[in-house]
Amino acid sequence: MSQEISEIGGYFGLQLLPLEDASRYMASPFLHKFQSARASLFALLREINPPSIWLPKFLCDSMIDAALTHGTEVKYYDLTKNLCVNEGVALKPGELLLFVNYFGLCATSQKNAIARFGAENIILDHSQAFFDGMDNVFAVIKSPRKFFPVPDGGLFFSRALTCRAYDKDVSSINRMHHLLQRAAFNAKEGYSSYIEAEKSLNNCAPLEMSNLTQSMLEACDFSRARLKRNENFLLLHDALRDLNQFPIMFNEIDGPLCYPLMVSNENLRKNLIDENVFIPTYWNEVLRRVAPNSIEATLVSDCIAIPCDQRYGQDQMFYLASLIKGKLDEY
Repeated sequence: MSQEISEIGGYFGLQLLPLEDASRYMASPFLHKFQSARASLFALLREINPPSIWLPKFLCDSMIDAALTHGTEVKYYDLTKNLCVNEGVALKPGELLLFVNYFGLCATSQKNAIARFGAENIILDHSQAFFDGMDNVFAVIKSPRKFFPVPDGGLFFSRALTCRAYDKDVSSINRMHHLLQRAAFNAKEGYSSYIEAEKSLNNCAPLEMSNLTQSMLEACDFSRARLKRNENFLLLHDALRDLNQFPIMFNEIDGPLCYPLMVSNENLRKNLIDENVFIPTYWNEVLRRVAPNSIEATLVSDCIAIPCDQRYGQDQMFYLASLIKGKLDEY
């Protein structure tokens, strides 16, 4: 037999059967698997030691912390209204630029950045764009747990780099509680466990993805998730497009993170949460580094990330659209 047999018999464990579909995302020899996206960025920077990296001001602190912890100089850039890199940015030799495909909806802006700065100088942050392809750029980073029920995990893809070996993460089992609580009860029951699980990933020192997370991820139905996200997004957009002030066209969707509804209504987010529609904020910490009238500040305050993932179907999308319209009509 080609595979070593370590144990036979005994009690049953959690059985996770890998799906062939996962191989397109998980089996590449150029793919490196870590415990988080921030650890992936840290590992990448450790391999090449660039003099500095350009990061968008509209970015979660965890990615910034990874660069700073490594010791890389961080330079910030502003976004234009259509979520492109502002015209004032120019890369010096050896510098890299991180471009974020926000919500999985910025394919055109991403292509513009690659053409402008050169593929060899670009790191694509696909934390919100899991299904976006592995473009021919220096590196791509993904965060599977934003799309699938896994406790942790980060993917770093690069044809230009090999990567040193790291110890394996053995802490994933301690981040499982919120997943089990939500399956057994509801989101509120597991929320405090979820926060603790997220905090446990603050340390960005790289570890290889755990056996548990890799097994769970390889058992996810990627094709179904991609299809349902596209279908649900289009249903919401058909119902809400006339209300939406989001600054780019929704003409290139491919398994998006959510449906970003931009409206000037300070009550809508709270109203939806009160109805058990849980809306994240991307990202309050951004307000510390941007002007109050910037596009970044508007994205934080006015962009409502409506769920459209594979857990839901047509009935839930119609319900969400009706609920949103009703709440907006109240003001």
